[in-house]
Amino acid sequence: MAAGSRTERAGTAQAAAVGTAPARPSTGARHHHLIISVFGLYGRERDGALPISALITLMGDLGVTPGGVRSSISRMKKRGLLDSATRDGAAAYRLSPDLEAVFDEGDERIFAHRRGPGDTWGLIAVTVPEVERAKRHQIRSTLTRLGCGTVMPGLWIVPEDVVEHARRQLARVGLDGYADFFSARYIAEDLLPEKVEQWWDLEALAEMYTEFVQRFEPVRDGRVDDGEDRGRRAFADYIPLLTAWRRLPFMDPGLPQRFLPDDWAGLHAGRLFDELHAMLATPASDYATGIIRDSLA
Repeated sequence: MAAGSRTERAGTAQAAAVGTAPARPSTGARHHHLIISVFGLYGRERDGALPISALITLMGDLGVTPGGVRSSISRMKKRGLLDSATRDGAAAYRLSPDLEAVFDEGDERIFAHRRGPGDTWGLIAVTVPEVERAKRHQIRSTLTRLGCGTVMPGLWIVPEDVVEHARRQLARVGLDGYADFFSARYIAEDLLPEKVEQWWDLEALAEMYTEFVQRFEPVRDGRVDDGEDRGRRAFADYIPLLTAWRRLPFMDPGLPQRFLPDDWAGLHAGRLFDELHAMLATPASDYATGIIRDSLA
């Protein structure tokens, strides 16, 4: 495989894994975003291969028709996100190897809420020749998806614990050669709260968190944890929950709480996700495991 095509596949994989193709995601989810969530949760535990019959059943529980599943799978295969496979003689698909490291790093941000101390910052200085201006958009999109703020054109800032993640992501898509990475302190600390508001669009991020809360609070409040279809209902609630949530921890830089409003929507959203994750993850996994097992019987 040519280096250029591998770089393109890696960039597509990164965007798909975190579900952040648009700079400002909506609360809805496209079929392929839901499929990526299913593979990320249940495919990696089973050698990455999921039978197509099981996928059709599981996606049907999410309201996606068999034709819609097959169409999405075909597009994802063409984009290099999925590879054909067999499992116990059954037609199956597995995640592209380009997604493995992305998912491993994604687990750290999706399931662990982090708020750094804010004493040291990571700076990313980007220089792209004019003749390669298209790469500026690629770098900007990558760094925006990772929650980087903008100090000035060409100079990005993140809490220090995120800068190595940003370096790996740029390296994965072949763009790290256009960036230099630094660890720094801001001298005028009394001005930091004001500067943080300039470097990051916290209002837009708060709106995303608020939309998440408005969508999933009714899910929590309306849960009924009994009945024969408890697992199926948990699965049908959990996959959209995770698909909507996994975008947000990437776009949130994890700023120290002292730089955030007292009523920061991200804290409420994080508690809601944790509560629903605790309620839904195990019964959803049990249900999906049973569907996969039955498809191979």
